[in-house]
Amino acid sequence: MKLLFLSLISVFLFSCSKENTPAPIQITGNWKMVETYDNYKNGSFQWNTVPDSVKVVMEFDDHHTYKLSHNNQYIYNGNYTVDNAAKKVTITRPDGTADYIFTISEYGNTQITVDYNSNGGLYRQKLVKQ
Repeated sequence: MKLLFLSLISVFLFSCSKENTPAPIQITGNWKMVETYDNYKNGSFQWNTVPDSVKVVMEFDDHHTYKLSHNNQYIYNGNYTVDNAAKKVTITRPDGTADYIFTISEYGNTQITVDYNSNGGLYRQKLVKQ
């Protein structure tokens, strides 16, 4: 009887699966903005392709350094942290002040969509890894 009880307990314990934790978000590399979700063109929100003449790139390195460039000119730098559970990335200025927080609403190895609030509204950007 004891053997049967221990066998049943063992089966139960080993058959329970651990809670699935999401894979860490890996954003290291250069990400080029290819589309924006805004209402600048006609007043209604829609996805708009970023023209080839405009090159906006977010750079994230292994040392948690962040750089933003526009047409090959660096316009912002700082550091970044990733909160995997909340899918949030926080960009901080060199003095440590949190400046820019965005949520990764769609994530893939070669494309991400980021959301952020600015001027009282939601903005979205699609970026592809270079």
